[in-house]
Amino acid sequence: GLSCRSYKCGPDYIDPMFHRWVLGIPSGNLDSYFSEPDAIRSRLREETAEADMTVVEGVMGYYDGLGGDSVQASAYHIASITETPAVLVVNGRGAGLSLAALVKGFREFRPDSRIAGVIVNRTSPKMAERLRKPIEETGAAFLGCLPEIPDIELKSRHLGLVMPEETERLREIFARTAEEMEAHLDLDRLLSLAGTCPDLAGTCPDLAGICPDLSGTSPSPAAPSAGLAEAGL
Repeated sequence: GLSCRSYKCGPDYIDPMFHRWVLGIPSGNLDSYFSEPDAIRSRLREETAEADMTVVEGVMGYYDGLGGDSVQASAYHIASITETPAVLVVNGRGAGLSLAALVKGFREFRPDSRIAGVIVNRTSPKMAERLRKPIEETGAAFLGCLPEIPDIELKSRHLGLVMPEETERLREIFARTAEEMEAHLDLDRLLSLAGTCPDLAGTCPDLAGICPDLSGTSPSPAAPSAGLAEAGL
């Protein structure tokens, strides 16, 4: 029953198409290469004023930004600008305790990683439960897992995913995926994390103070805003 809004980090136009086509909700892009931090906050505040929750989809490589060796224009950069609690999705296929080390490394790579929760993808519920304690010892909330679903596959090509209208059984695929997520993810805890997001009133945080890589993105004045709850995926 929640009214939701979705965004994609960066200029990728295909993923927002999937958001609109499958979920039937407005979607757009948050790009810190083409837009100033306060412009992103202002836009997000205005466009989500009536939403109960906003989900911001990241990119593969949470810290990967310009040139591959900077965090500028990365998912982390967007999370820092919007003060969004991020959920890290890790590939659990064939992995065990090393995933906790991976999560710890991601959380400690920057002083304020904003990584608040973890979902283990492509692993069994039994293995995921074994990993709950070591992952939570890193300080991140363990939000569950998504097992592999053998008869479901989203094909891709050199420029990314195939367009929504070109994918057979797309709504069936996502309905099945949603069933698996409802069965194996702690959605109440996920919503609780979303509720920790502050509103976007005022100026952008001092990003240079968070990370020297962002020294060129200085804060500027912004208009007041209403509250907003977000969960970044």
